[in-house]
Amino acid sequence: MKILLKICVITFSLVMLILFSSCMNLNQNKEVAEKAIQKFHENFNNQSFNEIYNNSDKEFKSKTSIEEFNKFISVVYSKLGPHISSESKMVSVTTGNMDTYIRVNQITKFKKGSGEELFIFSMHDKKLLLFNYNINSKDLIIN
Repeated sequence: MKILLKICVITFSLVMLILFSSCMNLNQNKEVAEKAIQKFHENFNNQSFNEIYNNSDKEFKSKTSIEEFNKFISVVYSKLGPHISSESKMVSVTTGNMDTYIRVNQITKFKKGSGEELFIFSMHDKKLLLFNYNINSKDLIIN
């Protein structure tokens, strides 16, 4: 009976340790992602669109040329204006095949409208690179 109790306590402790470390990792990744998004929005407000593109993942660059990206992000800026504020709606971390991706959905206010932004970052050597960006905003169409 005592051995069974010890096994249960050890098993429970290991499960709790794994869960605790996963939560800490998610919180750390969330903080890093939010800093990367803050830098994205600073570059957006400064219209430093090349800087955003240059700090993106090679996969992002292989799917979108710098000209296409600049055209897209320029339209977003001209229709919605500068970024005002954002609130994270959802953060998730996916790890597999030695790759880590952090996905963040944000509700974002701009000077001339609002929208929901989706950021996906890939992690390379503890540095986040923009892997995908999407914005869903009725104000992009209306304005």
